Formats: sequence, structure tokens, C-alpha cells
Amino acid sequence: MGTSDEFITYVEDQLTLPKLTKKRMFGSVLLKYREKQLGIIFEDTLYFKIHESLQDKYRSYGAQQFQYNKQGKTVTIPAWWSVPEEVLENTQELNLWAREALDSHS
Repeated sequence: MGTSDEFITYVEDQLTLPKLTKKRMFGSVLLKYREKQLGIIFEDTLYFKIHESLQDKYRSYGAQQFQYNKQGKTVTIPAWWSVPEEVLENTQELNLWAREALDSHS
């Protein structure tokens, strides 16, 4: 399974941050805001890079840490958390979460 163009477009439409850039890499899309890593889209899931101080908030919404398989082993990236569906579907809320994520690791 890869990252669909439709989902990438949907995320781009939802995020209203000016100067948001994207870069395709290894079947995913890296999102940057003013040269700062914001998130990644992988297998039609949006993940934000967050500081550990936000992990409890994300966990309370059922978010998961970014994981992938490499040579039969699961690799977890502790700073990358999935954006809950109810947040992704609400443009205003998503942009608040995006700014909070960016502020958390500045």
C-alpha cells in the first residue's frame, strides 16, 4: 500500500499554512513548513512530529506512533504521531494542531 495522490491533496487542502512544502521519499511524503519538519504522510495516514510533552494529548485521541517494518522488524519513530481522524476532518482544528506541533519542537 502506498500514499495516494487523493489523500495528499486532501491534506494539502486541509492545511492552510502558507509556504507548506512537500517532498516525496520512500513511498511517503514529507511535509515542511518554513524548512521545519511538520509531518509525514505514509500509507494514507498523516503523522505530525511532536515533542514528548504532547504525547499524552495525542494518545488520549487514540493516535499511534509512526511505525514501519524493516528487514522483518518493527521500527518506531517516537516523535511522529498519527493525527486523529476527527482532527484531520476539521480544518480549523487541524491547523491548530499543526501549529502546536511546530511550536513543540522549535
